Amino acid sequence: MSARGDCVAPYVMNADGSGVVRVNLVSPLGDRLCGPERDNVWWSPDGSRLAFLFFEDLAGGEDQENIYVINANGSGITQLTGDPASDIDPAWSPDGTRLAWSRGDIYVINADGSGVTRVTNGFNASDPAWSPDGTRLAFASRWDIYVVNADGSGVVRLTNHPAWDGNARWSPDGAKLAFLSERDDTLRRVDRRKEIYVINADGSGLRNLTNDSANDFGFVWSPDGGRLAFVSDRRGDRDIYVVNTDGSGLTVHGFPGAEDTDPAWSLDGTMLVFASEATGDFDIYVMNADGSGLRNLTDNPADDRFPVWLPTVQRSPATASAAGSQPAASPAPAAPLESFGPRFAPLERELAPLLASVDSAQARLRRDSGMARADSAFVAFHSSFAARVPYWGEDFENWLQSDSAAYDSTQRYFSSRGMVLRSAEGEFWVTEDPDFLVRRLGAYLTRPMRRYLEIRGQEKYGYEADGGLYISWDELADRIVTWEEFLEANPGFARWDSLWNEAQGWYARYLSAYVSGLENTPLFDGRPPLGPYGTGTLDRDVRASYERLVARHGGTQSARFVRGLLDVLGRSGYMEGPEREEYLQATPWPTPGRRRPGS
Repeated sequence: MSARGDCVAPYVMNADGSGVVRVNLVSPLGDRLCGPERDNVWWSPDGSRLAFLFFEDLAGGEDQENIYVINANGSGITQLTGDPASDIDPAWSPDGTRLAWSRGDIYVINADGSGVTRVTNGFNASDPAWSPDGTRLAFASRWDIYVVNADGSGVVRLTNHPAWDGNARWSPDGAKLAFLSERDDTLRRVDRRKEIYVINADGSGLRNLTNDSANDFGFVWSPDGGRLAFVSDRRGDRDIYVVNTDGSGLTVHGFPGAEDTDPAWSLDGTMLVFASEATGDFDIYVMNADGSGLRNLTDNPADDRFPVWLPTVQRSPATASAAGSQPAASPAPAAPLESFGPRFAPLERELAPLLASVDSAQARLRRDSGMARADSAFVAFHSSFAARVPYWGEDFENWLQSDSAAYDSTQRYFSSRGMVLRSAEGEFWVTEDPDFLVRRLGAYLTRPMRRYLEIRGQEKYGYEADGGLYISWDELADRIVTWEEFLEANPGFARWDSLWNEAQGWYARYLSAYVSGLENTPLFDGRPPLGPYGTGTLDRDVRASYERLVARHGGTQSARFVRGLLDVLGRSGYMEGPEREEYLQATPWPTPGRRRPGS
């Protein structure tokens, strides 16, 4: 489902992302259907038809939900239900000839609208799910799970617990069901934590499959029944997990730091498709079942979600022509990657989705090149890029500290992935590499955004460490002027709050260091209590830099501020004293890019 264009609608595409076609649903009134919900379409098992809910307004302002079936090419609409009560939760039978649904109880109807059967009576039942052989239905009733024959006989209660149980789904062989339960959330929160349970179809063998303090949900059985893919927030954001049905072999996939959801297995169980918000809105991604081979299938500013695999897609030429096709994006290949081989293979697997997100962002920016939308996509990407780098583990960190060759190799490793490895006082961390982002993405951005990135790229190695300045005073002055000119020339850049504040923050830090010094790089020659010797006068290099700044950039706010400081220092013989402190405290500091009185 996608919210592209003027409404939410289903789309189909090839498994490689090509041949995107919109399926135009037609309402019973003859209008193109635009659903307010994004998950209210259910494909038949063979992909030839869709069931959907149509919301009809009743007198008195209430909504009535009815179920319709339509061919995938938009023809042959059939109304299945029409009771004044709402009909929800349609579920196709495995052979595609019938649908079950909920209306306070469970009903079954033929796909042509004939032969309604009431399966339960007085159960307050919901969420029916067919067994693989089509003979039974699982459903939820009053917070427990039941199974019933499709003709209404043989009701069996599988769970009996005061906490909520629901969302039961059969294993492919029909021997088990998985379901969600809140029985392990002892905190009794409003938004309660769910776990995934597995139970035999006769009610025996109940066990907690996920058994974690996080919220686990959105599960799907693999076609062979040996694994489940599910969604969990156990890393702080939603990720895709895969686990064997005995609880072993848990793996995590997707984009660290982004919302990943809606997993679905390919028909042969070798791949998983899912939706991710890695680049600011939801897109569809596919990967191998082990997490390798991650690639983007859709690239659109609208949200694309709820993917399903179809064995065939019935499209008429008229439908394809009217919908139009959208070729898959083909971003430029990345440079060869530095690799550590099998020694740190888990880290490489976790970083692979992050690198794939660069390709996806590049394709999106190319489409909106030179417009604010490209900048917006970049900002969404930039704000979470380096933050999604996984922790590399103790073994890696110990190796990193072992010798300079290890550090250099690691620097190259992260650099090839668009990041810079930094270290101080025995600590290591990673930030984004602005040069890398400019090379890969800069050509598609507006001029102010490109300039911002260029400046950050020039300064990526910082200016101080351990309280000491490690660039020259003139280089520091150049950075001050560069940021002032950027802020003054691009007031519209303030729309990107985080980057605008970041630019102002760099300007303020540089100016403060320039006029106040640093703990281990003072402005004045040492004298008691700063040191046993020295004259206590302004350092010659600092004074010369101040004078050059005033001479070269006299029209800037920064130069005027420094000129006033030089005047104060000149009157005191360029000695440290209270006059300088009073000037720095009483004089308004420059605020480039902000409106000033009289301007």
